[in-house]
Amino acid sequence: MIKRLVITFFVIIFLTGIVFSQEPYKIPPKNILDIVTTPRTPSASFSPDGDIMSLVVSESMPSIEYMSQPLLRIAGVRILPKYNSRQVTRFSTGLTFKSIKDGTETKVEFPQDFKFSSTRWSHDGQWLALLRYLDNGIELWVVDVKSGKAKALTGSVINAALGSGFSWLPGSTHLIIHTVVEGRGKPPAKPTTPIGPNVQEHSGRISQVRTYQDLLQSPHDEALFEYYGTSQIMEIDVTTGQSHKIGTPGVYLSENSSPDGKLLIVYKVKKPYSYLYTYRSFPHSLEIWDKDGKIVHLLGNFSLADQTPIGGVIPGMRSVNWQPLKPSTLIWVEALDGGDPEKEVPFRDKIITLSAPFNGEPKEVLKTKNRYSGISWLQTAGMGFLAESDWKRRWRTTYLVNVDDP
Repeated sequence: MIKRLVITFFVIIFLTGIVFSQEPYKIPPKNILDIVTTPRTPSASFSPDGDIMSLVVSESMPSIEYMSQPLLRIAGVRILPKYNSRQVTRFSTGLTFKSIKDGTETKVEFPQDFKFSSTRWSHDGQWLALLRYLDNGIELWVVDVKSGKAKALTGSVINAALGSGFSWLPGSTHLIIHTVVEGRGKPPAKPTTPIGPNVQEHSGRISQVRTYQDLLQSPHDEALFEYYGTSQIMEIDVTTGQSHKIGTPGVYLSENSSPDGKLLIVYKVKKPYSYLYTYRSFPHSLEIWDKDGKIVHLLGNFSLADQTPIGGVIPGMRSVNWQPLKPSTLIWVEALDGGDPEKEVPFRDKIITLSAPFNGEPKEVLKTKNRYSGISWLQTAGMGFLAESDWKRRWRTTYLVNVDDP
């Protein structure tokens, strides 16, 4: 009996060692390692005038340390609390400008261990803005393309959880940025005891629901989404770094400046949040702001986008933007088939414009037989290449159009 107990004791110790020991990661053979760690081909982008090319060097793969950090999977977005940003799977580490005319190169000298993403040219091609990732958050930097000198415009305050975190204003001397709300406090703590059951109400309407990942699952998830998604919109000067607030904090998905720089289209996410759809389908408003954050025109309040057919589009206003080469003229698209591609209709979409001060009637300028897929604008007012697509046949057709003279 004693012998049997002794054997059992040693077996338990042996098994315990197997369960709780942790071995370091094993390194593959050198020929495999060389393939995996080979530097990536630099990614290229051209300045608006096409005379300068930026070459961005990226790391071969993210580190285990980076991929192991806490990650929030909420409302269809994966947020890294450390940065208050969406998860970035690969960082850039180097930047060089190359002249298309004579091939000369200017390498940008960054601080050691500089990690960045989201490079974006200014409208005049004189600056390149980017986001620098640090242990305590994200900074906005700009690079003078001619000299290659880089500088920080902000501290670690950029909020890139739902949007890009910044955009250029016309004139290329100022940017719009989304910042973490000052003095917001610590993240909402998870309740140790549920206050009650999770209740979901149904309106009685029949909806087609796709299978989405990382949806909201509890009131605590809602609180986290609002905590990390809430930002303060600000304007900042590229030269001096001086900034001022525009409007009040909110859950903003995007903003877009009019060509004259005087107005903004602001996409504001609103409650109630859904546990069946991602944040891009949440109720929201589209508002026109002046540069002080005052609402000068409400384009509309939109409910949860739960009536969008599979393979279709939302029934109402979509693709709202500014028409280039005009001071402040809106252009958007509305479905003529309720957004349902299965309906037999002579035209799928109509294109509508409305100019400031937005007190007139919206003007229908074009209709498309198939689904509208965007306009690539030319350097003549009103002129552009309009694309439409037939999703069943996988056909795409492009037309040269003039929305000012349909």
